[in-house]
Amino acid sequence: MHHRPPLSLRLLDVAPFLMAGGVLVLLAGLALDSWLHARTPALAAEEQLFTLTNPGHLLLGSGIGLAALGAVLFLACRAAQSQHPEGVVAAAALAGGIVVLGGASGLLALRASAGHHLAALATPAERQAAEDLLTRTRVEAARFADFSVAVAEGYRQVTPYPFGGGTVGPAHFVSPRYLDDGALLDPEHPESLVYFRLPNGQMVLLGVMFLAPRGQGPTPAGPLTSWHTHDHLCLGTGRVVPKIAGHCPPGTRAIAGEMMHLWLFDHPDGPFADHLTARALLAALRQLQERRLALP
Repeated sequence: MHHRPPLSLRLLDVAPFLMAGGVLVLLAGLALDSWLHARTPALAAEEQLFTLTNPGHLLLGSGIGLAALGAVLFLACRAAQSQHPEGVVAAAALAGGIVVLGGASGLLALRASAGHHLAALATPAERQAAEDLLTRTRVEAARFADFSVAVAEGYRQVTPYPFGGGTVGPAHFVSPRYLDDGALLDPEHPESLVYFRLPNGQMVLLGVMFLAPRGQGPTPAGPLTSWHTHDHLCLGTGRVVPKIAGHCPPGTRAIAGEMMHLWLFDHPDGPFADHLTARALLAALRQLQERRLALP
């Protein structure tokens, strides 16, 4: 009577083919990506590490995923067959490491590509509208490179400097006058400015932030000009604080509006990125050192 081999043995036979297939798909992705870049040299300036609209990148991601799956299956099956506890622990640790690192890398790559994916979804007219808004905002915000101008126009700090004991780093400044003027998405009078305070006290303008009542933010550039909210934050007298156990501290109120950033430096996630991430801050500091971001 013929007996089927145990599941672990059958999976162990499949694992090498998955790894080999993954390598082949990965190499095909590299070849396709190289061909696309050779045909269109300007493509490099439009892409992130992983761009959903590039079929070469999709093959690269698929190949890595197949190879990782094959490696995890192989290690799991070897652990199931091992007679030695230390072998089981080592194989399980390696398999777990592959899963965790693979998942984290995939999430980071997808996040990095999100802005470019939105750009691909936008129509030519919407992309032009985004460029027009960016250009006009850069022109109108040029006066705020001098921090004293922002102070004279009534901008006041509402978030603390996060580094150097509260003396260095990025912070938001809001103008109560422009906040209540009824104008929406006005590049000449943005409701908020984002500055980076250097250790020597100099203030570097990183971008502006537009505010609007929830659901009323204009979207002239379609998906590129998307608004976001911060339901976990509250606004008090000249300060923004987080909610405590889901409630605003006494003397503050929930931030009910929505907001949209427009960054004036080369933000790695695009000029309309929602967040000023650590990667973006490093990019801003690098551009400052390279004199691509102007000092006041």
